[in-house]
Amino acid sequence: MEIQATWKTLKSDDGTVLYEGFTLLGKPFGFGTAFFPNGKKYQEGMFYIKGLIYGKEYYPSGSLRFEGTYQLHKGYGPNYPVYGDCFDQDGHQVFGGALKIRKGGVGYPMVVEPENFGPLPQRERPKIDCFIWDDARVAGISF
Repeated sequence: MEIQATWKTLKSDDGTVLYEGFTLLGKPFGFGTAFFPNGKKYQEGMFYIKGLIYGKEYYPSGSLRFEGTYQLHKGYGPNYPVYGDCFDQDGHQVFGGALKIRKGGVGYPMVVEPENFGPLPQRERPKIDCFIWDDARVAGISF
């Protein structure tokens, strides 16, 4: 049985659009856009195991927060930004290049530089199930 990515719109129980783009096994996989509950973009780009691997992330206000590459995180927690440009809420670039990440123990990785990047998964983010390792095995994807 061959499993193929399909274009889908994923919605919350109340009908709010959470994601629009390619999905595999009903979860974001491939190019797409995730949305905050207020309808503004949250992330857009290439989704893979555990979320975004390349693209853009926005603040709930709609302004760009980060654009660049994310590391596939094999431990607990989401993929994290590793190289790109960071912006403040007013749209000014505040950092460009390789971000410094701290990992260790149980919990999410943390961005050390630039300072004040904030939590990796923003509090207001949409609640979307990510494509995970077990899904990849079912779909026959090697990693």
